[in-house]
Amino acid sequence: MAITLKKKDGDIVVQSSNGRALYVQGNEKLAQDSSDSLLTDYDPERGYGSIISSIETANSNRGIIGVFNRGFIRQSVRDALERLQSLQLSRSDQLTSFEAISEIQAVRVYQTSRTGYVFVVNVVPFGGLDRIPTSFKINLRHQFLPNSKPNLPGGVVTDDTTLG
Repeated sequence: MAITLKKKDGDIVVQSSNGRALYVQGNEKLAQDSSDSLLTDYDPERGYGSIISSIETANSNRGIIGVFNRGFIRQSVRDALERLQSLQLSRSDQLTSFEAISEIQAVRVYQTSRTGYVFVVNVVPFGGLDRIPTSFKINLRHQFLPNSKPNLPGGVVTDDTTLG
């Protein structure tokens, strides 16, 4: 079994009584690993991470900010989770059946504003029928300077259905 430190809001969780780090396992580990894969910049050498973890990474892969639409986010989330699933399969001897992805269910993406998106995805572990939800809000507003209005994504809600 792989040992993973428990994190909350990006910080390692420690026991207040003795200062020792806590560990996650089972479905909790799968949820944390799924979130980590989406919050980590994509590294092609490691085959891990997501190209939407930062606007800089997304722009270097797609060239323009305007490509942020639901189809692009949906496909990027699925790609990141498929990379995690592949990595898990290559290390299956280190994971329990509750810690490895069996199925990535539909990725649902909602545009909440001109520069804001929310996505929700469930992954299903090999062991059991529990669906492990992962969701994030992506708000690109803070990425822009006040004088960058011409570079903002369009005011129309977009949905590129060609990406799944």
